[in-house]
Amino acid sequence: MFSALCSKEGGAIEGAVGGDGGDDETDKEKEEEAERERQEAIREAEERRKEKHRKMEEEREKMRQEIRDKVSKISKASHN
Repeated sequence: MFSALCSKEGGAIEGAVGGDGGDDETDKEKEEEAERERQEAIREAEERRKEKHRKMEEEREKMRQEIRDKVSKISKASHN
């Protein structure tokens, strides 16, 4: 009879006798910790991406200014 209850009820008997009592809290804590770590990794990746794009834009602006300077010199030379 007991084995019939176990097979029908599955894990319900285990939970009823305390076989899975404290694991829910530790599972939740582990999940929360994993989520915090995931969020932190996402934040760090976003910061690295922003820094990379900031540097790229800085380089582009430097190139643009060099072009402006060259064009300015050329136009001044042609007006003289």
